[in-house]
Amino acid sequence: MHRKLVGDLYEWAGELRTTETQAMGTGVAHCCPEFIEAFSKEVFGGIAAPADPAIMPSAPKHRA
Repeated sequence: MHRKLVGDLYEWAGELRTTETQAMGTGVAHCCPEFIEAFSKEVFGGIAAPADPAIMPSAPKHRA
């Protein structure tokens, strides 16, 4: 996702960054490198988790 969004701006887009960066003049905050992996797991972990039937009782079933 990151590579698709900012791949034209950053050569390292889509890879874990190890240096500090600044989004000069964009107002977009950049995460400190030492927190990226843990924070991305927290943010995106729910995307890969199965749907909770209490929240989505009629979740669509995958067809084979």
